[in-house]
Amino acid sequence: MPDQHQIFGTENPVAKGFQIAYLVIIVALSVVCGLLVIYLVWKKEYLQKPCHYLRCNLAVDDILFTGLCVPIVIHNISQGYNSASFTLCRLEGAFTLGVLLSKTCTYLFMAMDVYYFVIHPLHYTDRVTTRRVVLAIIAARILTFAVALTSMAVGGSGNVQDVSDVLVCLPGMNSSPRNTVLAILIVVVPIAVLVVLAVGLLYYRVMKEARGQQDRDENRHLKLRETQAFKALAPHFTVVLVFVGTAIVSFIFARAAQAEGSGVYLSAARRVALLLHLSLSYITDSVVYSLKKADFRRAIREVLPFANSEAQPLAPRHDVPTVDSGLPEVQV
Repeated sequence: MPDQHQIFGTENPVAKGFQIAYLVIIVALSVVCGLLVIYLVWKKEYLQKPCHYLRCNLAVDDILFTGLCVPIVIHNISQGYNSASFTLCRLEGAFTLGVLLSKTCTYLFMAMDVYYFVIHPLHYTDRVTTRRVVLAIIAARILTFAVALTSMAVGGSGNVQDVSDVLVCLPGMNSSPRNTVLAILIVVVPIAVLVVLAVGLLYYRVMKEARGQQDRDENRHLKLRETQAFKALAPHFTVVLVFVGTAIVSFIFARAAQAEGSGVYLSAARRVALLLHLSLSYITDSVVYSLKKADFRRAIREVLPFANSEAQPLAPRHDVPTVDSGLPEVQV
């Protein structure tokens, strides 16, 4: 049987070219969409709200990851492994871990934003303020920076064999058992577990409110997906599910492919899972959770006339700004 690196690795020019072209397109789309979200919030006053600042922070994480980490993966696919790759791999791994944890914290803040908007709508503007959101973002950045430095201090031993996979460069993936425990159990796992539990609890409360809205429907014809609470939660749940799902699948295949005697098809599955993780999550963040919103679409039409050349320009709105957290406007 042919060697797996000759078929799916850097030895095969077709496979290498496909992976590079795919990742280049993903980097371009992710960076463009993320910058568009940030630009629209900066340009339009009616988008300058705490919930949209969280979207900008998420866009920054996506831009940092795809704009800095993915090109390193492209370089490794193109050039292959060399003696200097481990130093680059450790730096990439620390930076990647910091960005992913920052993104995870942002998902938590967004879940809290949805929770307060649905459960405590009358107190939403008092509890979710720009100052609190900015402080939360700064605290998350400091935490992730400390985690990245810690991961560098307890990094691996240098037995990297294939640095084309970004997961190989994460701390503990190729390190001694002692360092693996320090890097993953002490630093990463507690944070991830706490975030997952907190987000799950917030989801439960929002879904409970969605059930309550369904029960309070006088005509008893309101479906769960038609409730305001569900519509507010659905975009957030979608992006979190894509992020967590692709990360878990990519991690499982990466670990399985490192096992001695792993076959050609397992190596191919690992690379496909990696490509999906490097693409789906970082595109859906900007498109599903931000650019699909009505106010963002309105801003796109105003800033980019070619986006709706046949439509008449919208007249400026002078009504009192309303609370917004991903929930569509309801006509009374």
